[in-house]
Amino acid sequence: MSTTQDTTATARTRRVSLWLTIALVVAALGVGGLLGVLTTSRDDAPEIFTFGGMFALEDIDGFAVNGSHCVGEEGYDDISAGAQVTVYDRSGAVLAIGGLGPGLVDDGYNCVFRIRVEKVPAGHGLYQVEVSHRGKVAFSEAEGLAGDVTLTLG
Repeated sequence: MSTTQDTTATARTRRVSLWLTIALVVAALGVGGLLGVLTTSRDDAPEIFTFGGMFALEDIDGFAVNGSHCVGEEGYDDISAGAQVTVYDRSGAVLAIGGLGPGLVDDGYNCVFRIRVEKVPAGHGLYQVEVSHRGKVAFSEAEGLAGDVTLTLG
């Protein structure tokens, strides 16, 4: 081979190497960007959430109206503002504790309390909630996050 052919072959090899390097860099950036998107979407999921819902005491003889609020009585004495609300995972381990808000008479027949439990760990799928000592009721994370859990007693 002559010197001119060696120079041409070397230049061609350098161009091929340059294009391969550019292709590898673009591919690496593409994979890195995809991983970044996947990581970001996973990181956007809440680690904790606030459980919300309503608790209705439906026994008209089981609550007393005290001004603009109502409280449980006659066997429902444990149902009042501040009564403990516990959120459990599906196996029964305690995840978070909150309480009932003030009771309000909704239509003259029910004493209704807002439920709020903050800092419930997300990602358990199925949860259980218990007001005072009245038994556990299952709900989904989506229901708790949306405040769609409605519990009744009486």
